[in-house]
Amino acid sequence: MKDRIRNLLKSSPLSTLVNRRDQGLTVQGIPRNKVENVDYLPDWARLLGSERSFWEERLKRCVGAPKILLPTTVGGMAALSSMESLLAVSLTLRGFEVHVLLCDAALPACLRVEHTTIKDPKDIISSEFQSIICKTCQATGEYLFSALGIHIHRLSELVTSEQRENAKLKSQEVAFSEISSLKVSDIPVGEHAYAGTLRYFASGNLDDQEMGEAVLRCYLEASIVTMNAVSELANRYHYQSSCFNHGIYCPHGVIGEVLRSKGVKVSTWNIAYRKKCFIFSHDDTYHHTLLNEPNANWEDIEFDEPAQKQVLSYLQSRLNGSRDWIWFHEKPQEDFKEINKTLGLDLTKPIIGMLTNVMWDAQLHYEANAFPDMLSWVFETIKYFSGRTELQLVIRIHPAEVRGTLPSRQPLLAEINKQWPTLPENIKVIGPESQISTYAVMDKCDSVIIYGTKTGVELTSVGIPVVVAGEAWIRNKKVTRDASSVEDYLQILASLPLRQRLDETTQKRALKYAFHFFYRRMIPLRCMGKTGAWPPYKPAVRSLKGLLPGVDIGLDIICDGITQGKEFIYPAEDYVLRRQRVLSSWRRKSAKLNRWIRRPERAKSMETRLQSLGVQKLIILNERSQKRAEGLAQRFRSKDRLQIQIVDQMHEGILSEALGSGPAILFVDIQDDRSSLIASLKSPTVQFVSLQKRLDTDSDEDNTYDAIHQTLEQSGFRLSRKLEDTICSINGHPHMIETIYRRI
Repeated sequence: MKDRIRNLLKSSPLSTLVNRRDQGLTVQGIPRNKVENVDYLPDWARLLGSERSFWEERLKRCVGAPKILLPTTVGGMAALSSMESLLAVSLTLRGFEVHVLLCDAALPACLRVEHTTIKDPKDIISSEFQSIICKTCQATGEYLFSALGIHIHRLSELVTSEQRENAKLKSQEVAFSEISSLKVSDIPVGEHAYAGTLRYFASGNLDDQEMGEAVLRCYLEASIVTMNAVSELANRYHYQSSCFNHGIYCPHGVIGEVLRSKGVKVSTWNIAYRKKCFIFSHDDTYHHTLLNEPNANWEDIEFDEPAQKQVLSYLQSRLNGSRDWIWFHEKPQEDFKEINKTLGLDLTKPIIGMLTNVMWDAQLHYEANAFPDMLSWVFETIKYFSGRTELQLVIRIHPAEVRGTLPSRQPLLAEINKQWPTLPENIKVIGPESQISTYAVMDKCDSVIIYGTKTGVELTSVGIPVVVAGEAWIRNKKVTRDASSVEDYLQILASLPLRQRLDETTQKRALKYAFHFFYRRMIPLRCMGKTGAWPPYKPAVRSLKGLLPGVDIGLDIICDGITQGKEFIYPAEDYVLRRQRVLSSWRRKSAKLNRWIRRPERAKSMETRLQSLGVQKLIILNERSQKRAEGLAQRFRSKDRLQIQIVDQMHEGILSEALGSGPAILFVDIQDDRSSLIASLKSPTVQFVSLQKRLDTDSDEDNTYDAIHQTLEQSGFRLSRKLEDTICSINGHPHMIETIYRRI
């Protein structure tokens, strides 16, 4: 009897579901529950499984081809390794032999060690942190790369036990004061070890950090081990080029130094401000390259009125971060009258703004800096303005001190208070936690002094004079006053106030650089989707063919830059006019259509027709579509208001019983999750789908719109000819296109 029951269970549908679930829990021998943020990572095993023969054929073509190294190392930093797994696939599809370097708990300290996770420095010194983070870090890296069938190297395989002992001994022998400038085999391991240690402590120096020296020696040992491993790897394989994230700290800063010394072309990358965009640089970290980029890269580009409008529109959006990955204020306080009730500024006296940085961030050596560090600059500036009582200084402490990925453990205000328990009356401070809009205050300033903030690009674009004392990217662009020494800086301050904005020529030059910075250096990737979680993005491809050359312009630029040394510049100026023509064409058609439907008998044709078809319910996937649904419900010619229902996106498939009977219309926002959309479409109740797309000159979501269109067609929905003439209602916005689909 037991055998009969067992056999029946084996052949049952339930058994099949259980087997599929168990298979999904393990990928290439890696338990899913050991992988960090696995639901927000690309599932290459599944994607390649449906195109295995195509992928295997591409891998065979790459044997003996030029070699590209992606030394990801820290696989557990999902936002970094996810992007580099996309590069691994894309470069393979372009015929290159891709190699990946991963850490397998071989380093005594690394980029993955952060004070938010490893709170006690003793855990670094004792190597206890490895039991906390290394297993999941390794599992995440293996999950992303092992399914690809490319060459994977691991750090522990590239260093000998003797090299490890020597690294440990060297890290203990060197004097503490000499570590930051230490070079081994002409590789500046000390600089990156020191920067990595400051990053861990989230502090601008180690003076007040308990066990700071001991942790620094761990990072130094890790840097030397990394140097030996990468040197060995480069000697075994003659890599044509390499690409990796950051380009600073440990291990990536050391990796870059070693590869450059071996003659390997190096490219580095980082996430950009604009959504779905990334910054790539040649030879060095973008912290350096954007300072020294030749002005010829952008001075002579076509910068006509549409391009100016586009960048101005984006700069306006920076007030609330609506088009950015990263922003620091959900609802900034922008009313200056209300702001000044807090600050108490005398509006009859000139105001000078001062914008700071997070002290620990990217602590590297910059030749042109007027000061050795930001704290010295802050102290010197306060000292100077304490003697200029006819001027007012407003210091805006960077919000990232409390809202950044790694909140600072060395608050600037505390450092200021040590020197000045009571600040002079003419000096005001806006704390990092304040919701006061930086832009609203700086707009009232005569001029603004900055150290390394990127805000200088925005301020000069709207005509605000800027003084640069540090490594801000607006330096060297001939639109700011750049100080290269303390004496030079004090002379510039002596010329304040300026009492005038930038002249028209200089402001237009600044605006042109802003266009270059935000639209050309920030390369958009259509193949990268948003997750709404962490990491904030993951490759959004349904087929490997979506990563082939010629499909995604941004991806082509990145791959050509890595492999051929071409500039990492997206020719945004070539696409502005194209989008402008599309928008202008739609505006003309919309205006014409609006004239047609303004007759009373046609004004509510959409509602009338939907009523005649028996629509009883309006369904939305999230609150973004609430207003549209409510507007239609109010206009509907019916005694009873239509019911509006939000579908639970976590529901495993949507049952018709849950939605009720009768035809329903589903409102779809192009940001909606595709899996939620498919689940909703499974209900026979849904007879109509209203898909709305915003036509914007800065829209990067065309591919999402197309993807949803394909999903609808694959699910048995077609454009409804009966409702075609109601694309734009009498109250319709000319920048909106709404399309109705009907179940066939």
